[in-house]
Amino acid sequence: SFDIIKGKFDVDLSVWFRFNPEHIPVSEVSKFVFEKAEVKNQSKPFIKIEGKNFVMHYDMNIEFSIPLNYKRFPIDDHTLALVLDNYFISPSQAYFESSKSSIDVGNEIHIEGWELIDYEAQVGYFKSVIKGNESKKSMYHPRAIFLFDFQQTGVRYLVSICLPLLLIFYLALFSLSALTVGSAAGMSAGSIAALIGFRFVMDSGSPPTGYFMISDYFFLFFLFCSIFILLFNLLGDWVTEYQKRIVLVLLHLMTVFVFYYWLIWSV
Repeated sequence: SFDIIKGKFDVDLSVWFRFNPEHIPVSEVSKFVFEKAEVKNQSKPFIKIEGKNFVMHYDMNIEFSIPLNYKRFPIDDHTLALVLDNYFISPSQAYFESSKSSIDVGNEIHIEGWELIDYEAQVGYFKSVIKGNESKKSMYHPRAIFLFDFQQTGVRYLVSICLPLLLIFYLALFSLSALTVGSAAGMSAGSIAALIGFRFVMDSGSPPTGYFMISDYFFLFFLFCSIFILLFNLLGDWVTEYQKRIVLVLLHLMTVFVFYYWLIWSV
């Protein structure tokens, strides 16, 4: 599974280690873990002898969760990080070595709406601090991070969010051409009600975040513009046709500017 909205992913993978058993025992190498992951299935270790070294690998199925940045939703790219740790190996015993050439991604993998554009491996040591009553103790263990860059190729979320917002907003704009104050106010008030109702639809299909996303800014922009149109329509006979045309042109220009700024900012 590949659920960007919830930040949950299910992966079948194989992980292998090459090491000298005279320096580090098999039992300690096998105590590796993937951070923020639940192992659903793990095979027994397969060991192959190459000279003085052992090559040990596992076939695994894991489900992991990653906190993603959704500020650019519904047009966003993401980097998924698989973090492998071994808390039972010290820097004096061993260190991880890995590179992009060590990662093999199956060609048969296809994720609807997303494309894997790049991947890499980073290795090093992770520092853990253990706090005592009066002192702190630092411990280091080897860590490998596997990064996978995904680019969104589908336009489902973009169309399903932006198109209804535009249609509702243009209903409010059309109210500026109404012949009577009552019909103009009714159309603009209806567009506001439609925007508020559509907000619940947006929330059901958007990531649950505590910060504003691009989709939230779009919604607020169209909502405030629709409220302005309603107040403008309520002025009735105090507003001339020329003034309505000026407002109509200005709102169009603001809409074009907002989308243009969003396209430039999201590149």
